[in-house]
Amino acid sequence: MLRWQATFLFAFLLAQPLLAQTPVTEDQRFNFSGSIFSRAIFLARDLPLPSAPTTSGTRRSEQGYAEYYACQINPGNCPDPSREKEQQDFYSIRLRVDASYRLSPIADVLYGLEIGEIVFGRDERDRSGPGTGGQGSGRTNIETRQLMLLFHTARPDSSQIAAGQAPPSFRAALRIGVFPVSSPEGLVLAASGAGIRFDLEADDIDSKFRGIYIRSIDNAQIDSDSNGFSDENFSNINLGFVQWEWSRYRAFNPILYGLYRQDDDPSTADLTDTVRETSRVYWGGLYLKFTFGPVGLILHGVGNWGRFHRPLSSDPDLAAAAADATDPLQGFITEAVKPPLRRQYRINAGAGQVELSYKISDDLELFLRGAGGSGRIPGDTEPDGSSVEFRPDQFRVANSGFQITEIAVGSSGGYGFLPGGRLTGIVATGLVAKYNFSIFARAFVFELGFFNIDAYRTPTIDYNTSYTRTFNQNHPTNYLGSEWNTGLTWDVYADLTLDLRGAWFDAGSGYKTLLDSRYGDDIYEGQFSITHKF
Repeated sequence: MLRWQATFLFAFLLAQPLLAQTPVTEDQRFNFSGSIFSRAIFLARDLPLPSAPTTSGTRRSEQGYAEYYACQINPGNCPDPSREKEQQDFYSIRLRVDASYRLSPIADVLYGLEIGEIVFGRDERDRSGPGTGGQGSGRTNIETRQLMLLFHTARPDSSQIAAGQAPPSFRAALRIGVFPVSSPEGLVLAASGAGIRFDLEADDIDSKFRGIYIRSIDNAQIDSDSNGFSDENFSNINLGFVQWEWSRYRAFNPILYGLYRQDDDPSTADLTDTVRETSRVYWGGLYLKFTFGPVGLILHGVGNWGRFHRPLSSDPDLAAAAADATDPLQGFITEAVKPPLRRQYRINAGAGQVELSYKISDDLELFLRGAGGSGRIPGDTEPDGSSVEFRPDQFRVANSGFQITEIAVGSSGGYGFLPGGRLTGIVATGLVAKYNFSIFARAFVFELGFFNIDAYRTPTIDYNTSYTRTFNQNHPTNYLGSEWNTGLTWDVYADLTLDLRGAWFDAGSGYKTLLDSRYGDDIYEGQFSITHKF
C-alpha cells in the first residue's frame, strides 16, 4: 500500500508546474458544510420478514408433512399468527458535517463525519429500521464518512476569477485516505473505501477519467475501536475501479466502467458469503443516457464474471454423502471434505436497469422504470435442495446501494425485505409520476409510483409447512408482489425541506412461498422527515 501511495504521489507532484503559486489567504483556509436530518417512521405488517421470526418449517422433507398434520390434530401445535404482526413507530436524528482545510494551492485536507443515525422509541433494532435487509446495522453513533489528503492542480482564487482567469482545461486530483465511492446508480458498488483515488478531467476531449484502488470497504457493521470505520468487514481485499465518462453532446452521455474484487484471504468473510470463501470477481458496465427534447432514456447493463472457492465441506453433494451412514465411503468422504481442500465455482451473471422519461409539461413528468438481475432470489433453493449461491448465474455485488422501491428493493430506513440494491433473481418494473406545483410562492413536488416485483425464476419449493402445505392448494409462482409509493416534498426555504412519504406492499404467491407465510398480505411504511442544510 505504501509503495502505491508513494508512486502516485511522486508522479502527481512531478506533473505540477514548478512556478511560484499564489499563497493561501486565511479566509480560504477553512470551509465546512453539512445537514441535520430528523424523521419519524411508522411501520405495520401482517406477514413475516426475513429478519423477523417466521413460522417457516423444513421444506422438501417429511418434516413438513409431520408439522402440518400435528397442527390439524391439535390446534395448540399450530403457529401463532400474532408473531407475524407488528405495528410500531420510532424516531431518529442524524448530523452530517463535511469540512475542508486548504494547506496550499495544490493540497487540501477533507474530513466528513456523521453522528447517528440515533434512533429512539424502539428496542429491537434488527427487525426494522436502518439496515433491515441491507448491509449496515445503524448501531454506530459517530461514523467517519471521509478523511483524505487531496492533491489537485492549482485553481484560480477569487481575485484571479474576477480578473477573468479561467480554470485550466486539464484538471487532476489525487485522494489518499477514506472516501465515498460509487458505480453509476450504485448498482454494483456504493460505500466508503480506504485507498487511493485519481480523477482526471480533460475539457479538450470532453472526458472524465477515474481510477480507484481500495484495500477496505466500510459497512459500519463491526467497529471495535469506535472510530466509525469497519475493522473486519471486507478487510484484506484488493478492489479496483476504473471509469470513463464522455460529455461532448448533451443528448448522449455514456459512462463505461469496470470493477475487480480480489479476496484471497480464507480467514475473512463478508456478510453474504460463506465463511472461508475466497474469490476473484469482475464487473463490466455500460451506462448510457440519452436526451431528445422532452424524452429521456437510460440504459444500464452490467456483466458479472469470475470464480470463487469454498471448502469441500460446503458442497451439498459431498455433505450429503458424508452424512449418509449407508455409504461405504462415508469415512473417506468425511475426511476428504475437511479444509483446506476447496472447490471452485464459476460466475457468469448479469443485471441491468432501464428508465424512459417523458416531460409532459414544465410541471409534470412520467418515468417508466425497470431493473433486474439473473439467478435465483435469496431464500430459494435449487431443485435438488442445494443452495442457490452455487449457481453460475447468481449475480453478485461488491456493496450495492441501488434502490427502485421503498420496501421491496430499497433501504428507506424502515422496512426492506430484500437487500438494498442486490437485484439477484429479481425483476422490478414500475411507473412513476412527478408533479411540481407552488402554494404561496413555496415549491412542492408530489410523487406517485406503482411497481410490480417478480422473481427471475419461479421458486422451486413444492410445499412447505404453512403456505403450500400438503395438498398443494397454493402453487409457487414468480410473482413476489406489488408496491405503491407516494411522496410530497416541500421546499420551505432554500436550505430547509420537509418530506412526507408512504409505501404499501401487497405480497404475492412467490413471496409467501419463500417465507412460508400462513397469514397476512401487507407491509406499510410511513415517514415524515425534516432536512436543514448549512
